[in-house]
Amino acid sequence: MPFTTLPTVLTPIAQGLHTDVSSLGLLTSLPLLMFALISSFASKLGEKFGLERLFFLVLLVMTVGSAIRVFNLPSLYLGTLLLGGAIAILNVLLPSLIQANKPHRIGTLTTLYVTSMGIATAVSSSLAVPITQGLSWKGLIWILTGICLLALLVWLPNLPYNHRLVHRTATSTTGSFWTNSKVWAIIIFGGLQSLLFYTCLTWLPTMATQAGLSDQESGLLASIFSLISIPFSLFIPNLTTSLAKKYRRLMLSFVSLSGLVGLSMLLFAKDNFHYWLILNLLIGIAVSALFPYLMVTFSMKASSPDKTAQLSGIAQTGGYILAAIGPLLFGYSADLLGSWTPAILVLLLLTVIMTIALFIVDNSDQIL
Repeated sequence: MPFTTLPTVLTPIAQGLHTDVSSLGLLTSLPLLMFALISSFASKLGEKFGLERLFFLVLLVMTVGSAIRVFNLPSLYLGTLLLGGAIAILNVLLPSLIQANKPHRIGTLTTLYVTSMGIATAVSSSLAVPITQGLSWKGLIWILTGICLLALLVWLPNLPYNHRLVHRTATSTTGSFWTNSKVWAIIIFGGLQSLLFYTCLTWLPTMATQAGLSDQESGLLASIFSLISIPFSLFIPNLTTSLAKKYRRLMLSFVSLSGLVGLSMLLFAKDNFHYWLILNLLIGIAVSALFPYLMVTFSMKASSPDKTAQLSGIAQTGGYILAAIGPLLFGYSADLLGSWTPAILVLLLLTVIMTIALFIVDNSDQIL
C-alpha cells in the first residue's frame, strides 16, 4: 500500500511540489529497483538479526520512509527508496517466517498474506483520489504512514519469538546453489512470471486503446486484470499444497494454456470490448495464479527456513530485474519496429520457456 497508492494521484503531488508530473515517474520504478538490489541480501539480514526482530526494524524503516515523503521532492524520493528496500525484505522473508513458525500451515498462511496484499492494493488505489480531494496528497501519505505504524505496533508481541536463520558457509551453499539446475529453473520461472505480469499490466490498456477501444473501456479492463488476482490468491496456495501431483499438474497446465491463448489473441487485436475482455481474463488467470504458486513453492521446495530465504531472495532478485526492463523493452520494440507483433511473439516464446521451467520446478520434490 505505501507505494502502490501514489501513482493514482501523481498530478496533485506534482502541483504541491511545483514540479512536472513526468519527473515523478521514478516513484513507480524506484521500488522495483530497490526490490532487485535488496532481495539477495535479505537472507543475510535474517541470519544477523533474526526474522521477527528484522521485521520490526523493517516496519520501523517503512514508517519513517513513508513519513518523510511529505516534505519535499528529494525526501519523497528518499522515502520511496526506503519503502522499496523494506518491502523487498518482507517479500523475500515472509515464506521463511511461515516455515519457521507454522510449517504445517504453509498454504493457509500464504493465502492470507497474498490475498491481503491484493485487497489492500485494490482498496487503497480506489480510495486514493477521494482522500486526496478531501484532505490533500500529504493527508493521504500521513494516512499511509499511520497504517505502517499500526503494522509496527501489531508486530511487537512477536519479538520474543525471534527465529535466527542458520548461517551456511560458502563452500556448503554457494557452489551447490549456482550449479543446481532446479535452482535455475525457479529463477527462470519467477523472473519470467514477473516480466509477463508487469509487461501486460503496463501495456495492455495502451494496446486496447490503439485497437479502437475507448479510454473508459481500457480502464475497466485494467481494473479487471488487477482484481482477478484476489480470487486466485484465495485458493491457489491451498490447492498447491493439498492436491496430488497429477491434479496439480492439470491445474498448472490449464493456467499456462490460458496465458498462451490470451497472448496469442493479441496477434489478432480487434475493435471489440468482449474480445479484449476475454484475453485480459485469460492472461490475468495465468499471472494471478502463478504468483501465489511461486510464493508457496519457496517454502515447499526448501528443507529449512534459511534455504527458503536463499531461494526466495535470488528468485525475486531476478524477477524484479526482468520486471523493470521487460515493459521498457516491450514498448521500445513497438516504437522501433512500428508494430506490436514482434514483441508479442517474443513474449509468447518467453512464456513457453517460463512454462517449461514451471514444470521442472513442480516436478522437483526438493530444490534446496
